[in-house]
Amino acid sequence: MSDKFHVNLREARRISGMTQKEVAQKVGVARSTYALYETGERSPDVEVVKKLAEVLGVSGDYLIGNVKTKGMTRYTVLFEKLEKKYGIEKLTAYMDALHKLINEDDQ
Repeated sequence: MSDKFHVNLREARRISGMTQKEVAQKVGVARSTYALYETGERSPDVEVVKKLAEVLGVSGDYLIGNVKTKGMTRYTVLFEKLEKKYGIEKLTAYMDALHKLINEDDQ
């Protein structure tokens, strides 16, 4: 597992607003085991990484640090979660409305 896994995991959980206990329950591991994932003292197997990614609404590649960018910001993770929840068409419409509001304030 990459050196960034535990950092990315903790950040994704915090952005999700879930507690360690909530994530652990949804993934099917003990909270103490999950806590070890976040400290880097233990690494999950591939199936658990898949479940973590699904529960946290991020890609497995993000969690394991296998992204070509310097890393995902909390806004990128949030955008991905919103896209999964609402779909790209609806999210684009929301973003266009926000952009319009911002431009109206500038005029």
